[in-house]
Amino acid sequence: MARAQTQFESFHRTILFGYDSSQDLRDRRDTLLADLKKNISADAPPYTTFTQGSYALDTGIHPLDGNPDMDIGVLFECSPNDYPDPLVLKKYVRDALERHNRTVNIRRPCVTVTYYKDESPVHHIDLAVYCSNAAG
Repeated sequence: MARAQTQFESFHRTILFGYDSSQDLRDRRDTLLADLKKNISADAPPYTTFTQGSYALDTGIHPLDGNPDMDIGVLFECSPNDYPDPLVLKKYVRDALERHNRTVNIRRPCVTVTYYKDESPVHHIDLAVYCSNAAG
């Protein structure tokens, strides 16, 4: 039985994509958050950000396609009633982050920023957009 545990721990260390193995992704996150702060429209409501998902829980794995991600929450201080079209807030985020060295796309659940090397995705950061007063 101990042998299976040893093998599992070895497998887990091999696939784990945690804090120690993601310096590039953390640097990209820091750059994105600085760009968001500097470039977001004056019309956008105030916001805060937080790390979420597998990266926040230290449960990430190296994906088979080699394109690891990080999930960031962007919590706007508003109600959904203030923005009946949810794309308005996502467009504030997208417009603040568009640059020549990355692609920024609005997807249904989030705004995705993808970085490429030799035309292949290296990693991406998903920014999920929330309203702080979701109750209305």
